[in-house]
Amino acid sequence: MKAFLATATAVAVCISPAIGASTSSGLTGTVQRTCASGKLCAAGPTRATLVFTRQSEKAKGESTRVRSGTDGSYRVLLAPGMYRVMPYPRIGIVAPSVRPNLVHVRANHIDKLDFTVSLGLYQAP
Repeated sequence: MKAFLATATAVAVCISPAIGASTSSGLTGTVQRTCASGKLCAAGPTRATLVFTRQSEKAKGESTRVRSGTDGSYRVLLAPGMYRVMPYPRIGIVAPSVRPNLVHVRANHIDKLDFTVSLGLYQAP
């Protein structure tokens, strides 16, 4: 039994670097908030959680979430392909949207891409 566990551990250690090396694709940038007029707010960057959902037939529906920092910056490692981008739903936010909402991740590239989020906060009349 000990020999089996040692072999399984050795295999897992050998495989781990290969898996990590295959995720050298992704996106980095900042998240900005837009105001009701559609222009960037004076408040600047915003903290938000973005959900990247894979659109390929092989992995359709696979999602990855990333939360931007207090300065609005984010970094996410993703397999190459097309992704739909949505904000993670939060209480008090009506119909939020992200632009761009469809992105292409290139193989072996970490591309810079900034997002804008329209929070659609409800305001009483």
